[in-house]
Amino acid sequence: MLARCQRALLELGTGRLEEAIEHSEALRRLATQWDVSHPFYSPIADLIEAYARAGSLDKARTLLLQFLAQVPGDANPLPAARAARCQGIVAADDYDAHFRKAITLQERYAHVFQHARSLLCYGERLRRAQRRRDARIQLRASIEIFDLLDARPWAERARAELHASGETIGHGAGGERLTPQELQIALLVTQGRTNAEIGRAIFLSTRTVEFHLSRELGISSRTELASHLAGGSRTWRPCHLTVRGQPSPLHMLAPPVRFSRTTPAWPGPVLVPRGSSLPEWLP
Repeated sequence: MLARCQRALLELGTGRLEEAIEHSEALRRLATQWDVSHPFYSPIADLIEAYARAGSLDKARTLLLQFLAQVPGDANPLPAARAARCQGIVAADDYDAHFRKAITLQERYAHVFQHARSLLCYGERLRRAQRRRDARIQLRASIEIFDLLDARPWAERARAELHASGETIGHGAGGERLTPQELQIALLVTQGRTNAEIGRAIFLSTRTVEFHLSRELGISSRTELASHLAGGSRTWRPCHLTVRGQPSPLHMLAPPVRFSRTTPAWPGPVLVPRGSSLPEWLP
């Protein structure tokens, strides 16, 4: 069950929402079968986020009711904070109070990874509400924590969101490197996603995705993109994620140096700041 949890979390972090939903739904069936009802181990919170990001808000709100029924108020701060974050994700209007509650609880009890996730989700929600200046504050804070934890996929997701808010992210030497958002789009294209699916995954319009492909990336076809990533004008190489020092079956295309260490979305050596006593990668 732990391996499935880590796989679902990795898919969510990298924006592979269909896969995240598939693995999380399998986990939910297992939890029901094994009578696992403690909210700390529940996959429902991650499933709510995945459904909401995929545009299925009705499903997310239905699951939220189930998750809230499992959470014993604020007596257990981690599940309570995750519940507040989920409420902020699906709330129609007044989402600020929910996110602030989640962030406050996670900061107070040093739930570092979950704290960064709440900052990221809050920033995403603020950007979609056109509150870009407020969004940048949350996103920068989440990036600092993800970088400290070496949580690379989550840091890249946060950087892509920051870039989408209008904050400039510099290129490498000669402008040959993609921005985090361009990288996200490129990776999703190589997975066979349509422009509409990519837009839903990273909260962009289909037209904006098309703009990135045709204007900023200079790509006129998906075949051309594959050629660029395989060995075109930009320098890329396949990098494999590792599990306990061993290559995992998962891989992605990444610029040189990035993703070269063990990703903390999997069990393995990670950097956890002082004061954190739990493996924050557990749901």
